[in-house]
Amino acid sequence: MVKRILFAVLIVALALPAAFAGAEGEADAQELVINSNLSDPNPKAAFEELVDRYRPENPDIDVTLNQFEHEAY
Repeated sequence: MVKRILFAVLIVALALPAAFAGAEGEADAQELVINSNLSDPNPKAAFEELVDRYRPENPDIDVTLNQFEHEAY
C-alpha cells in the first residue's frame, strides 16, 4: 500500500515539470531536482528505480536526485 502511494506521488511529482516544460521543440534543456529523505534501503531503491525509468522517457529533462539521511534532511 505504501509503495503504491509513493509511486503515485512520485509520478505526479515527475510529470508536473514535464507538463509545464515549455513549447514543444524548445532547445533549452529543463532541470528537475528532487530532494528526498527516503534513505532507508527499500524506499531509496524504489525512488531510484522510478527516476531511472523516467529519464529515458524524458531525455530533455535533466533529473538530479539528492537523497539525504533522515537526520541530515
